[in-house]
Amino acid sequence: MIDAGAASALSKNGTSLLPVGIVSVEGDFGVGDAVEVVHSDSVVGKGLVSYSAAELRSVIGLKSAEIRELMPRAADEAVHRDRFVLA
Repeated sequence: MIDAGAASALSKNGTSLLPVGIVSVEGDFGVGDAVEVVHSDSVVGKGLVSYSAAELRSVIGLKSAEIRELMPRAADEAVHRDRFVLA
């Protein structure tokens, strides 16, 4: 689940999904798995995730610099724009 700002950035600007725009994580998945990206009960798109579900839960809402403090080798993007398709 993502916030309104992330939904707009993905759909209008073609940007990557950053952890700062994520508000919740459902299910269990691993790095490289395909996940649905949802805002307000609507699927925004699908993409290959750069974090496991457990990792994402630990960095929800954090900015990239804050994530690097916790996980120095973490990707900046939760889902890179090159691995994301709009619904």
